Amino acid sequence: MLRSLLAITLFGAALPAFADAPPTNVPVQLAMFDGPLAGSCLHVPEPPDYGFKVLQAQCLTVGDAQMWQFESAVQGGYIVRNMKSEHCLDAEAGSAPGTVVNAFTCNGAQTQRWDVNFSEGNPGTAMIRSQQTGLCLDFYAGTASQATCSFTTGQAPTWMASRQGARAPSGAFALRSVIDGACMSLGEFPVSVACENDRRSSLRFVPIDASATTFRFDGPVEGTCLIDGGVDNAVVYANCLTGTDGHWRILETGASAQVPNASGRQMRWQVQNVGTGQCLHAKRGSFVPEGETVTAWACDASDNALWEFVKY
Repeated sequence: MLRSLLAITLFGAALPAFADAPPTNVPVQLAMFDGPLAGSCLHVPEPPDYGFKVLQAQCLTVGDAQMWQFESAVQGGYIVRNMKSEHCLDAEAGSAPGTVVNAFTCNGAQTQRWDVNFSEGNPGTAMIRSQQTGLCLDFYAGTASQATCSFTTGQAPTWMASRQGARAPSGAFALRSVIDGACMSLGEFPVSVACENDRRSSLRFVPIDASATTFRFDGPVEGTCLIDGGVDNAVVYANCLTGTDGHWRILETGASAQVPNASGRQMRWQVQNVGTGQCLHAKRGSFVPEGETVTAWACDASDNALWEFVKY
């Protein structure tokens, strides 16, 4: 995704013509297309940490907090629904440029209806304008906000709309432990290793559903994936099973501070096994020649259980 963005920027291609209808009832990730905040994603955090705010955050390749769905509104336009919270983008009446956009219970009111100027592609691109205020969806000071815009001239914040299949960014992703700054390895028995782009910690995620609410970690050998076997708290890359012991989800458990003009907050996660309900932990395993093993324990939100996604 970001590689495509760089190619467009480097070669000076014009923004696409917006003549298509957006995909409806299909989850898409919304990421800023251009400018200093390019590559930041529209993210609904776990309540009650941020109330009903919508954040500018680091784009992820899994999870449903950054997945949105355009749904046709009876009165015209679209509502924009988050797949995790089931809340819809809402622009308060009388808003001025810079006013925040919240995500409230979907009610179809004019404050939640948006016009979408869309261009189909891989990914698609969209300008999203409130029918209530005439202002367009943007980022300001780390949150979703509104900005002046014109569909006629094409002067508006532009978003990339990526279906799950196009969501994985260029480069590799790793899971970095909050407690020691080490990354989970891709060996048969995952261990904590230095976070280096040497393929030892470059993870491969396979979505189970259209929003990647649940997913698999593919192993180093074809046909293997990360399993919580439920024995001695060990996790291992083994033959993929049809059951849920090889399925995982991410549970948001906080965020780093907002860095101005960066790609957004880096959310902190617990990584929970769907079958056993246990979460990945660092520095709670045994030492083997390759390092200290990653294990599965109760999801207690301790630093042992907190992880950040790192892009190489």
